Amino acid sequence: MDEDQKIVQSNEGMARLFGRKVKDMVGQYCWEVVHGTTGPIKGCPCQRMKKTCQPGSLEVVEGQRCLKLSVYPIADDKKTSTRTVHIFQDITDYKKAEDERNQLLVQLFQAQKLEAICTLAGGIAHDFNNILSAIIGYAEFIQNEVTPDSKIGKDITQVISSSKRATDLVRQILTFSRKTEGKRLPFRPHLLVKEALEMLRATLPATINLEEDVDSDCGFVLADPTSIHQIVVNLCTNARQAMSNDKGTLRVSLRDQQVRTEDIPPGEMSTPGDFVVLSVSDTGCGMDQATMDRLFEPYFTTKEVGTGTGLGLAVIHGIVRNDHGFVTVESRPGEGSTFSVYLPVVEEAVNAPSISPEQKRIRKGSGGRERLLVVDDEPLLVEINKKRLENLGYKVTGLSDSRKALKVLRTRPGEFDLLITDQAMPGITGEELAKAVLEIKPSMPIIMCTGHSDIVPEKKAKAQGITKYVFKPIHKNELLDAVREVLKP
Repeated sequence: MDEDQKIVQSNEGMARLFGRKVKDMVGQYCWEVVHGTTGPIKGCPCQRMKKTCQPGSLEVVEGQRCLKLSVYPIADDKKTSTRTVHIFQDITDYKKAEDERNQLLVQLFQAQKLEAICTLAGGIAHDFNNILSAIIGYAEFIQNEVTPDSKIGKDITQVISSSKRATDLVRQILTFSRKTEGKRLPFRPHLLVKEALEMLRATLPATINLEEDVDSDCGFVLADPTSIHQIVVNLCTNARQAMSNDKGTLRVSLRDQQVRTEDIPPGEMSTPGDFVVLSVSDTGCGMDQATMDRLFEPYFTTKEVGTGTGLGLAVIHGIVRNDHGFVTVESRPGEGSTFSVYLPVVEEAVNAPSISPEQKRIRKGSGGRERLLVVDDEPLLVEINKKRLENLGYKVTGLSDSRKALKVLRTRPGEFDLLITDQAMPGITGEELAKAVLEIKPSMPIIMCTGHSDIVPEKKAKAQGITKYVFKPIHKNELLDAVREVLKP
């Protein structure tokens, strides 16, 4: 190009890049050929070079292409620039690959953060479950000493009830971090939905109107109650965040619905029939189709950096699919959104937990005479479980040192009929203790107690000879039922 940026000479590559012929470009201004403008573009490297006589470059987007424009001065004998070499490079594919690489790096970073959360959740579970176990244990002892209708009796019932809610909270954390798999059982979800809404109602600002239409006669679903609670909370939280300035209406409904084949979204594995439908609607900003198409992608979020992980809806979608259901979304920009979770109705008796005659007998106070060894690194939990079992006639030895427990079992293996051990303990873990004990006495039944199952999954524990697996915090009946089940003839 000359000093006026008119093209003096061009190669065929330049002509192909812009769909021109070389002879037609000569004599035209650079910006006419490249950008189709009537003057230099903003940031033009040629304009900067006129002032500095130094090479320069610029990346610009032209339609679907990304171009890198580089300029180099051609100096004469007086070292002044009269002509310029202008190089154009199509870097569209490179930029696309770079964007994909950056997205992968972001996802890797998010995955690393999630892994850190998982590790933190495991530690929280162990410590918090031990605290909850102590609270629940002593509260149950008080409950046994007072009448249910007394003031203390009513207060202690609330303490136990709140402790159980805290237990569910820990399980939600562990479910999210994939450290434990919830137990699916048949239940009517209306009470759970109402409980979640009561909790949310206390946190919603007065400027948001919460409307609920929950049918108490809706059918049974086969799911993990904690996961369903998580779905309600997540959907309502998203709905609130979609309403600007915390103003609008949040509607939650629960109803039965007959679903036909054509009602099931493509790609879902659900079958037609009776479903329970949870719908959460808001009067917020709404979404366009492009956004809705990506809603359930992991790490996809429309929130600002630092305000969302993009995992909530992906987790919900996974939970519902696992329960053989599906999720639908209705939304338009400026008209709010409605998320509907469809769960198939099941018969009440399917996989319903039952109480055996043995369990009923032990719950009435009839225990046994077997000799039990209780091991936990938390002395309070040793004391609580020892007292629970001794009240039913068992002879219990309690130890808070797993190494000492192994020494006792090595020297006197015939003195015990059952080992109840914690998993996460310093020195020797529950898994290591169980393995060593089974080498000494292969017939020894073992109950393992744990706050989470990521280190020793239940299937692995049972394959190693552990008889029963119990999650912390342990309530009285759970421990007693497990003991009777393991010691039954």
